[in-house]
Amino acid sequence: MQDGFVEYENTISNRDSLNESAPEYLKFDSTLICRYSMMNATFLKSREELHSGLLPARSNGKFQLHMDIMKDDSFLEEFHEEEYPVLRRIGEPVFVEVGIRSSDPQVEIFVKDCWGSPSADPEHPLTWSIIKDRYLS
Repeated sequence: MQDGFVEYENTISNRDSLNESAPEYLKFDSTLICRYSMMNATFLKSREELHSGLLPARSNGKFQLHMDIMKDDSFLEEFHEEEYPVLRRIGEPVFVEVGIRSSDPQVEIFVKDCWGSPSADPEHPLTWSIIKDRYLS
């Protein structure tokens, strides 16, 4: 967390799977970054409990954010490290799951903005939105 924002990233690269003599144009690195403000973050009870009348609650605890590239729109199976790079044609959808790994089953994440860029710099001029204002792009 920095300046009231939580930010996490995944880097997609094919460099480890290419032969050392592979031409430079085949090498690929891309960084997906998701960032959200803790000022607007609300830690809620599970949806089922909310419907039973319990109110949202704030709390501190340990958790790990993750972002996985999924095999299809069922979101049942992610790509494993040995399956990278994941190749897609322009316009073909990429299914990305963002979530929290926590020992507390009541923790949920609500992502406002998530984007990809060729660098870890969140101000990089070349980006593409995955989630914008809480909606899939």
